[in-house]
Amino acid sequence: MEKIRIKHIPRCIFIVMIILSVLAIGMNGTLKMTGKYEKYDMIYGLIICGLFLTVLFLILLVKATVKFGEGSIVKCRWFFLSWSIDLDNINAVTYTLKSHRTRGGGTRYSLHMLFYVDADHFKVLKEPLDQHIAEECIRHRFDQTELMKLYRYIETTYPDKAKGYE
Repeated sequence: MEKIRIKHIPRCIFIVMIILSVLAIGMNGTLKMTGKYEKYDMIYGLIICGLFLTVLFLILLVKATVKFGEGSIVKCRWFFLSWSIDLDNINAVTYTLKSHRTRGGGTRYSLHMLFYVDADHFKVLKEPLDQHIAEECIRHRFDQTELMKLYRYIETTYPDKAKGYE
């Protein structure tokens, strides 16, 4: 069984961050409107702030672990969340390079591997890329990325499902 580590953050973690942000803003607005601060209000505020900072810390430091190579199941794990992708149920696997403009005028790149169940439903694994690796990927040399190890496995094991660069 082969194992790779990528900086993939599950979508539900972003939803948790939004919920914690809304709770913090709501708590702050409530405290400002009432004008009086109770002890339990301060404790709730500190708990929400602590949870927000903890999740932010996890987003910055924790990498997802992807295990593959034994059978058709690709097992993914990010901190305490785990999910799997069954390659027998997948119709096609492609990869693509995405660019994202940053506020400072720069560009960030990420490699997306798409697992299509059908035309409308797919699962995604993302890997952000450093600038020098992204430059190689622009030249269609993807071998320095971790996700390509998974794609090469799929290409050799399930050649009819590996559709290549999209």
